[in-house]
Formats: sequence, C-alpha cells, structure tokens
Amino acid sequence: MTIIAFYQNWLSPQSWCTRVGIRPSTQVVLGLLLLVACTLFLAEALHLFPSPDEASIERRTVISEMAGAQVASLASGTDDKEIQGFLADLTRRYPEVVSAGVRNSNHVLIAQTRDHDINWIREPSGTNTPSHIHVPLFKNGTPWGQFEICFQPLAAPVPWNDWWHAPKTQTTIFILATLCLLFWIFLSRTLKELDPSTAVPERVQVLLDTMVEGSAVLDHSGSIVMTNQAFALIAFTTPDRLIGQDLASLAWMNGADNTRPDVLPWEVAMKDKLQQRGTMLRLKIGSRQARYLSVNASPILSASGSLEGALVTFSDQTVVEAENERLSQYISILQEGKEDMRDLEQMVEQQKAEVASITRILLDYSARKPQQATSAPDDKASIPSDIEDAAESRHESNPEKGSG
Repeated sequence: MTIIAFYQNWLSPQSWCTRVGIRPSTQVVLGLLLLVACTLFLAEALHLFPSPDEASIERRTVISEMAGAQVASLASGTDDKEIQGFLADLTRRYPEVVSAGVRNSNHVLIAQTRDHDINWIREPSGTNTPSHIHVPLFKNGTPWGQFEICFQPLAAPVPWNDWWHAPKTQTTIFILATLCLLFWIFLSRTLKELDPSTAVPERVQVLLDTMVEGSAVLDHSGSIVMTNQAFALIAFTTPDRLIGQDLASLAWMNGADNTRPDVLPWEVAMKDKLQQRGTMLRLKIGSRQARYLSVNASPILSASGSLEGALVTFSDQTVVEAENERLSQYISILQEGKEDMRDLEQMVEQQKAEVASITRILLDYSARKPQQATSAPDDKASIPSDIEDAAESRHESNPEKGSG
C-alpha cells in the first residue's frame, strides 16, 4: 500500500466523514469552518485584532494627560486644597484610578490621595508603565514638579477554567456558529443546483441501470461521475455515496491474494489510453466478505485525443469462483477415490491369482487321489502343506493387506 493510498483510506478526514455517514454538503461546511478558524488564529498571531490592553493603555494615557493639564492650571494658584479636591474627584470618577498625587521638584508630595506614597513605584529608568504614569509640570516654562497617577494592573492572562468567559473566545465561537449556519444554508441550495446527477440526462442513467454488470464513469482524476445500481449493490452502498468518490479509495485486492494492487486497471487505461480487459480483482466488503470481479476499463478520449476519463465495468464472478473452488474440491476427492480404486484392483488381481493357485493344487490332488491308497502316510499331508505354502507366499507378497 502506497503512502497516498494509506492517507486516503485511513488518515484523510474525508474518508472518516464518509465512514461516519456525513453528507458531502456538511463535509464542505466543516472544511470552510476550519479554514475560517485558521484565518482567525493567524490574524490573532499577527496582532491584527485590537488588543483590550492597548485600548486600556490608550484610555489611561488620555486620562493622565487631561488630569496633568488640569493640575498644572490649578498649581498656578497658592491654595493646595483645590489640587487635593481635584485628585479626590479624579479617583471617584474613574474606577481604574487607584491613587494620585502631586510632587514638587524636591520630591515632596504636596497633594495626594489615600495611600499614594505606598502605591507609587517609580521605575529606575523613569519611564511610564501601564499602571504607573507621571506627567511633568511646568510653571513659566520651568519644571517645578510632576503629577503622579496609579492605575489598577492590567488583566492577567485568562486561565483555562475561565476560558469561556474571555471576550475573544466568545467572539470566535459566535463567528464560527453563525458562519456554520450560513454556510450550511447557502451550500445546501448551491449543491442542489450543482448536483452532478441532475446534469446527466435521465435516459443515460436509465441505460446504465438496465445493465446487468456494474458500471462507473470516471473523470480524468479517477473520481466517480456516474454509476449504476448494479455497482452500488456490489460495493454494498448507494449510488449517491459513490458519486464524487475516488474509485481507487475502495478496498481493492488482487484476485489471488490479499495484497493491494500496485496499479489498478482503469489507471493503466487512462495512462496508456488503451483498453484493459478481464483483470480479476477482489473488492473487500467489511472485514470478512469479498467480491470477485472481472474488470474491464476503456479510456474516454475527446475529439482531439486528450483524456477525459474512463468507463469501467465490473462483472461479478463471486458465484463462479465459488463453484470453481467447489469443483476443485470434488476433483481432488475423485483423484483420491481413483487411487483407492487402483489399490483395490491390485488387491482383486492378487486374490484371483491366489484362488487360481489353490484351484490348481486341488486339481493336482484330485488327479493323484487313486494313488493315495498305496502311497505312504506322509503323502497324505502334501496337499495341506501346499495350501499353507500358498498362504505364506500370499502373506509375504502383501504383508499390509495380510495383516489387515
């Protein structure tokens, strides 16, 4: 089995969907959803979608700049209570603001909210962070201090148990579910209009169905375009499930053994553009049954001589092969019986020879009987001794049958 055949039979998602019984339109919908999901994940990896953290950072930057400008205008006066009141209003108006403060050039806090000196952590490099932002303050063009504001930390990565509540997850699932419904409605209508069976003239399909042999019309890639009911019965399926399927993806085996053919007859016919006749193949049905088929394949050529496909016919020889196997068993039994008859004939010939020998001995005895009256007593036992000698010679000539 080649790698391509192994992939098509065992690893291909289409083959597994076909085994489960998923309709072709549903298979197309699932394929489109996988493509959409892969596109969304790629866009997320390329940071094409706006990040919630980026929006939060932008909002915090605007709040800090506006508050810094307001503090700078209030600092022109001499009353620090106005600054203190503004900072308190700032923390109440924006929930993400934890604390705020104003520090002079001597690094002394002149106004602050509760626990600001504890919450404020200045970076060694003096740069702003998403949770700690400082804005320089100027008076008459000279710096005199800075406005400090502390925000809540940004949202931590979502753990697996809260994965469903993440906005990105909910958005992705909503998009996929909506597209699944829309794809299914659209493709159900489209594939019904583009059904290959509707493009085939009805009289051609009727002609194929009237054929006793199984028939299949293939395109140039080996996929089934048309088939009849006879081949569907051979493959133990329906014509609708066979249409669009690669004919080579079925469980084909050599006629003599359980190995898969390296090249199938219709592949040879399309490659060499020559007819292939009488190729014996077996089509495995399930795990125990198989059909013996005589396959004929003829290429379909256009007027210019280019390959368009192939016409393949299948003659079911399962009953013939079973009868041939049974006949072979009968012949072997007759051969064994013939050998037994030959042995029996040899035994009968030996028995005839023994009977003839005993008959001659008895005739000789009858001829010598008048002389037995005057002969010695030892001559009376000559006849029995001759018979015993004949029996011993029979036993020595055929010890197996004698022992039986």
